[in-house]
Amino acid sequence: MKKYLLFILLPVFLIAVVALSVYFFYFKNKQQAFNYNDEASVFSVNIPDDFDSDRLQRLEEKKQQALNLYRTAKDDNWTWVVIGNYHEYAKDYSKAIKDYEKVLELNPGDIMALSNLAHIYEGQLQDYVKAEEFYQKSIQASPSNYQLYIDLALMYENKMQKPTLAVTTYLEGLKNNPDHPNLLIPLIRYYKKQGDMLETKKYAQMLLQKYPDNQQYLNEFGSLAQ
Repeated sequence: MKKYLLFILLPVFLIAVVALSVYFFYFKNKQQAFNYNDEASVFSVNIPDDFDSDRLQRLEEKKQQALNLYRTAKDDNWTWVVIGNYHEYAKDYSKAIKDYEKVLELNPGDIMALSNLAHIYEGQLQDYVKAEEFYQKSIQASPSNYQLYIDLALMYENKMQKPTLAVTTYLEGLKNNPDHPNLLIPLIRYYKKQGDMLETKKYAQMLLQKYPDNQQYLNEFGSLAQ
């Protein structure tokens, strides 16, 4: 009986393996077949089912803007940023990624492409390792952009459960953006939660010395600075 079942199931298993192999091979090649020089391939999208007339109109406007740039300045990195924005709006994230990768071929330090890739990998694909890579590259390209530190730190804390890396990121941000409240406040709250009142007091004092007239800060953090 066991031999009979093995005789029946083995071919089924082999067929399934072959079918999956063919599917993934086809899918991979299909992904690689994106042709930047094929206008029809670049601009074809599957319109999301939840798009109402206003969003469809906005999508068409984005398409026309991107199409005009594609036809007149195909080798300009800004063109591919705009095309990437069109694909993001259409929720075609695989094409948006390719667009932003094209931007980076033309200009490796393009901050919009780097940060948009970070946001897609984090928010849409939940690939936090790739998101981390592009957040770090974004920060290297634009160290004075405080929002990048905040976005990376929040991902560390809330999605990767790495609060110490979040703190390290806020501290790095403060070095390049001294006394910025959106970097100081998370540090105050973190150290308070950890029961480290010396560090809590330190950053609360920094915040209030920089913004002594902010009543909201005084109400929330005044007692911690004493």
